Amino acid sequence: VIVNPVPTNPFTVEGPLCLNEASAIVYTGNAFVTANYIWDFDGGTVLSGNGRGPYQVSWSSPGQKQVSLRIEQSGCPSIPASRSVMVHPIPEAPFQASVSVCTGQEADVLYTGFAGPQASYNWNFNGATILSGSGSGPFKVMWNQPGEKKISLQVEANGCLSLPGEWIATVHAYPQAQFETEPII
Repeated sequence: VIVNPVPTNPFTVEGPLCLNEASAIVYTGNAFVTANYIWDFDGGTVLSGNGRGPYQVSWSSPGQKQVSLRIEQSGCPSIPASRSVMVHPIPEAPFQASVSVCTGQEADVLYTGFAGPQASYNWNFNGATILSGSGSGPFKVMWNQPGEKKISLQVEANGCLSLPGEWIATVHAYPQAQFETEPII
């Protein structure tokens, strides 16, 4: 009588991840290379790998994902195993700001997205003085020099970085009123 061993199916899943970021999934058990490996990546896209792996897998929707594996070897099935991995959404950096102001005049800047309470906000106000606001704002800022001013924002949440948001504000100089007076005789 030949008694075949039941294959073990431990594996690791790299995470947490950001949306569309690849996770390394590595089989660490003792099954033969020729065994039948039945993976379920919970809607993930296999970027590379086959059979026992290793795999590179990414997900295009956020949330908790379950990766599972069953192995059949010499007629013996393994007990199914699963591991979970969290896929975080990419934060967005939308905001609105005053389009046109004069030097020394307050400009309003308002973040219009949602990145969660743990997010960090990297603002660049292009030399403006911040009169009020922090984090996601809202802000009141002021420039002392005229010109085109590019405001930018990048948001980081759960290790995921947004694409930069940008806005152009035009800062006008106050016109100079010049006149001459005639002496009164």
